[in-house]
Amino acid sequence: MGEITSINKLHLGLAMQTDDLQPLDLDQPFTADSRCQAYLDFYQLNFAAQMEHVNHQMGYIDSHPYKIACHYFSVQEPIKTCFIVHGYMDHSGLYYKIIDHLLQKNINVVAADLPGHGLSSGAQATINDFSTYYKTLRDVFHVFSQAVAQPCCLIGQSMGGAIVMDYLLQIPPREAKLSFSEVVLLAPLVRPKGWLGIRFAHALLASFTSSIKRNFSVNSHDKVFLDFLKYQDPFQTKRLSVQWVGAMLAWQKRFHQLTPSPINLTVVQGDDDQTVDWRFNVKAIARQFPNAAFCMIKDGRHHLAGENGVYFEQVLKAIDQHL
Repeated sequence: MGEITSINKLHLGLAMQTDDLQPLDLDQPFTADSRCQAYLDFYQLNFAAQMEHVNHQMGYIDSHPYKIACHYFSVQEPIKTCFIVHGYMDHSGLYYKIIDHLLQKNINVVAADLPGHGLSSGAQATINDFSTYYKTLRDVFHVFSQAVAQPCCLIGQSMGGAIVMDYLLQIPPREAKLSFSEVVLLAPLVRPKGWLGIRFAHALLASFTSSIKRNFSVNSHDKVFLDFLKYQDPFQTKRLSVQWVGAMLAWQKRFHQLTPSPINLTVVQGDDDQTVDWRFNVKAIARQFPNAAFCMIKDGRHHLAGENGVYFEQVLKAIDQHL
C-alpha cells in the first residue's frame, strides 16, 4: 500500500467522495481526474497504467437509495469475468492482490463497494438489514451481466461470502448455475467467534448506544496490511455499529431457514481464523450447500484476501483450481 501522511490522508478522505464519481457508463472510455488518480495509485489499483492489455472503468450505479461505486477491469482476450464481494469494513481497494492475479490470468474483474463502505454512499459500516446487501449485489449483477465476458464467477470474502450465499439461496438453482460457473468463498461469515457473548452484548447495548470502539484484530500474517488498516486507510472506521451486529444476528437466523441449494461452491478456510466460528460455519454451509467443497489452509487467518507469503499462495492456488 502507498504511504500516507495525516495531511494527505485528510486530502484523500475529503477529495475522493461518492459525489465525485460519475454514473458508470460501460460504453464510454473512462478518464481518471487527479483525485481519482490519487485514489487508484494509493490503493495500487492503477492496473490500466501497469498492464498494456488492461482497461479500467469506474463510476457509480444506482441501488436505491445508495450510489454504489464500481470498478470494471477488462483484458483484451478474457476467458471469464469474476465478481469480487468484499467483507465487512473492507472495500475494493483492499483486494488489489487478488485483482492483479485474476487480470494476469486474463480474467475480467468487477469489484463494487457495498453500502457504507469505501466510495459508496450510506452510513459508514452499518445497515439495518442484510437484505440491503442482497439487493445491492443483485443490482450490480443486473448492470454488468449483459455487458461482460461470459462465463461469470464469484469470489466473496467473509461478509461478502455471506451475501453471496444469501443471494444463491434466494434465486432458483437453475438461474444460479446459468449465472455463475464457479463460486469461491474466502472465510465466509455465518456465525462469528464468540457468538453467545456477541448476542448478550448486543441485547445489552442496543437500547442505549449506537456503536462501540472497534478492536482491530490480528486477522492476517501480513503486518504491513494490518498496520495499513489500523493507521493509514482513510476508509476504515474506528467504531463498530451495534445496528450492524443486530442485522448480522437476524441474517444468521434467516440463513438456516432458507431452502438448501444444489449449486457447487468452494469454501477456502484458514484453521487459525479468530474472527468467525469456522468449525460451526463449515457444517452450516455443508447443510445449505450439500455439493460444497472445502479447502483448509493450515494456520491461515481470517482475512485471506489480505494474507501474505505461503498463506496467500495457498489462497491463490485454491482460486486457480476452482475458478
